Amino acid sequence: MVIAFGTSILSIIWGHMSSDQIMPLIVGVNVGLEHIPYILIASSIAIIIHEGIHGIIAKRKGIPANYIGFSPILGGFVRIGNKTLKRPVQEIRVAAAGPFINLVAES
Repeated sequence: MVIAFGTSILSIIWGHMSSDQIMPLIVGVNVGLEHIPYILIASSIAIIIHEGIHGIIAKRKGIPANYIGFSPILGGFVRIGNKTLKRPVQEIRVAAAGPFINLVAES
């Protein structure tokens, strides 16, 4: 769901698709109720990968990632330790890692 939407947005930006070809997923209207388990599984996988990359990059930069949590409906989070960063670029890299992996997965 998220990947399809992101791919559609990128296709519009790159000129491969027009904006009138995007249709939101509305369960019960244009997506049947029988698809809910598949949507939840796909969302869960995307959230786990996204948040996991935040945690992996934090650990590689020496920042303690104490806890990673997720919910297929509410999203996810990584609880980062209270370590003071010597370089703010480390925090930027950790924050950018999740969206970066989303773009890689959508390509």
